Amino acid sequence: MRALRKKQSIPKLNLVPIMDSVFIFIFFLLLSAQFVDIHEIQGDAPVIANFEDSKLKKEPLNLVLEIEKDSINVKIGLDGHSYKKIAFDDQLVELHKVLSQLKANHIDEDSVILKPAKALPYGRLVVIMDSIRSVSKEVGEISGTNNKGELIKTKTLFPQLIFETVM
Repeated sequence: MRALRKKQSIPKLNLVPIMDSVFIFIFFLLLSAQFVDIHEIQGDAPVIANFEDSKLKKEPLNLVLEIEKDSINVKIGLDGHSYKKIAFDDQLVELHKVLSQLKANHIDEDSVILKPAKALPYGRLVVIMDSIRSVSKEVGEISGTNNKGELIKTKTLFPQLIFETVM
């Protein structure tokens, strides 16, 4: 006769200790995570547009700052002629004076094209960008007449920063 076999019961796994350890592991991962705030300075790419010269009452400013390691060359106009070359210092006082004068003459202009050198340190570029955006506390505000002949007062210089494409 055949031997009778007993059904063997399959042991059930106890998953409770594994689930406890995974829960504790997730808890420690969340506690050890570093949440970092990333600040962004918005910049736009230059736009090429065609326009008729007869429509313009006043030549656009077309402000370009060529930023070298030790100097900043300020260029204006459609032809890009050099307006002033400024030696770089930590305070950027001379650059701020020149940009304030240009803003008073062209109160409607909000954009500046930045052309940084490849070897320019990033920290120096950020300092220049911060000084371009707003009027210093000593000056207070700048006033000038817009294209419609209205008197405008502003506390911003050139808030729209455009980076020239470097190929």
